[in-house]
Amino acid sequence: GFLPIVSFIAKKLNVRFYHGNEFIYFENSNNQKCLKGDVKQPILNEKSKYELLLKYQKKLKLKKHDIIAVGDGANDIKMIKGAGLGVSINGKPILNKFADIVFNYTGLKGILYIQGYSEELII
Repeated sequence: GFLPIVSFIAKKLNVRFYHGNEFIYFENSNNQKCLKGDVKQPILNEKSKYELLLKYQKKLKLKKHDIIAVGDGANDIKMIKGAGLGVSINGKPILNKFADIVFNYTGLKGILYIQGYSEELII
C-alpha cells in the first residue's frame, strides 16, 4: 500500500513497524501540495516484501507460525508462502492459490477477527 493509508491504519491499531510505497508530491503555483503521479524508489516488490518478512522474523525472534502476511497480488506470493498464515484480501486468482485464507467479502477487519479480536475491540 501507500504510506498515507498504511501509516493511518498502523497508528490506529498501534502497529510499531510498517512499510509502504511513498508518493512524490509537488507544490503548485498556489503553494498547495499535490500528487505528481509517481512513486518514490525503491518500490516495494516481491523481493523486498519477503526480505522485510525475514528481517522482522529474525529481529523479533518469531517462528513462522507467528507471522500473518496479507496481500492482494502476484508480488505477494513469496511473502504469503513465507508466513505461517497467508491471507489474500480481494486478491488476484494467482495469489488465492497460495493463500491459506481468502477474503473476498471483508476488509482488513477480517484479519483482526482471525487473531481473536472481538467486535468491541475493533475500531
